[in-house]
Amino acid sequence: MIETSPAPSPAFTPAETVAHAVLRLAADLPGQMGRLRVARVVSGYTVRAPDEGLRERLLPYTVAVDWSLRDAVELVDALVAGGLVAQTMGSRPTLVLTRAGFRSLEALEHEPAASDVLATIRACT
Repeated sequence: MIETSPAPSPAFTPAETVAHAVLRLAADLPGQMGRLRVARVVSGYTVRAPDEGLRERLLPYTVAVDWSLRDAVELVDALVAGGLVAQTMGSRPTLVLTRAGFRSLEALEHEPAASDVLATIRACT
């Protein structure tokens, strides 16, 4: 069962809000999506899904930002480079959350004012 994340703090910047959505998606659906698909989901671009149920389950991860797909992919890449998300090996690499990513996600969702977590995300983006 997928848990939907609490609404991010209004004090979050768009990049922090998108980063939170990426972390939550990687935690809820580990190893199921690659970086481009994750970027498409969180930034509201159309995603081909095998069924309507999956498309509906992905809606809570969409963030209302006016970003290009390139900007969203660059943010995902920054989270990978920053060690919060890892990309699996193979012909179809997918994203999984790292231990640091889990700690950051928990802190964001339970202590939104945790400046060290936001600093980590800001450093990645």
